[in-house]
Amino acid sequence: MCKFYELQNKNTQITFCDIGASIVKIIYNGIDIVLGYNNPETYKTNPPFFGAVIGRITNRIRGARFELDGAEIVMDKNDGENVLHSGFDSYAHRKWEAEVLNQKIIFRLKSRDGDQGLPGNAEIEAAYELTGADELKISYRAEADKTTVFNITNHAYFNLNGWGNIRNHVLWMDCDFYTPSAPDGIPTGEVRAVRGTPFDFTAPRRIGDFEYDTNFAVKTPRNAVSSPEKYFARAHSPDSGITLLAYTNAPGVMLYTANSFPPDNGYMQHFKSPYSPRDAFCLETQFFPNAPNV
Repeated sequence: MCKFYELQNKNTQITFCDIGASIVKIIYNGIDIVLGYNNPETYKTNPPFFGAVIGRITNRIRGARFELDGAEIVMDKNDGENVLHSGFDSYAHRKWEAEVLNQKIIFRLKSRDGDQGLPGNAEIEAAYELTGADELKISYRAEADKTTVFNITNHAYFNLNGWGNIRNHVLWMDCDFYTPSAPDGIPTGEVRAVRGTPFDFTAPRRIGDFEYDTNFAVKTPRNAVSSPEKYFARAHSPDSGITLLAYTNAPGVMLYTANSFPPDNGYMQHFKSPYSPRDAFCLETQFFPNAPNV
């Protein structure tokens, strides 16, 4: 059974679930701006990864394999011949231990050596903090007893109207480059300029009808472990008037526009009808997809 936790200030109420350390609701000025489930038990499977922490490795790895310290690491092939979000047993579907500290919640998870095919007994933390300025701060910490790979993100789906599609949402991103993908969703290894392409959000514009499932390079490379966060994205709904500002210290961000949902999606919540493609967008901050191989 999913256990819920809540952070609240004058304008914002955020609900979390211990399965996947997931964001269930973000109610800002009375509008719930993230997608989720009515049935808490659905978070155990959660095919679209609504609001969940993804790990140990987010996104895709070609061939579900890579080499680490001279050894071949083999993971689940759950996305054709590739691995997506660490395979069939992602952190998104596990129960995390929770500690509530005033306006902060820390979720903790232990991951054994060999878990998901990856080396090292690991202890992982995902911390959420709500400030008086309506900032939700998410931070991750991981420690392992062997050399391993970590690439953790949150998979919240945003709709700043609380309903309908997000085509009219206006997006700006401080990203001059993106990583083109092959048909299987794996980046080719090229880093290409966004100018003159549908991937150019360096000036604010509507998200529109283009289907994004694309990794962008956050401007100005830096150490993703120790450097301060960078303001890299702004999304605005002209209908609700709500603006979302996004910060990260990661080198990349995946823009996903909810291009598909499982066919049997009557269990999805918040809207008065089932969710449809293009009803949300995600900004998944990360190291680049397939990074261990490129």
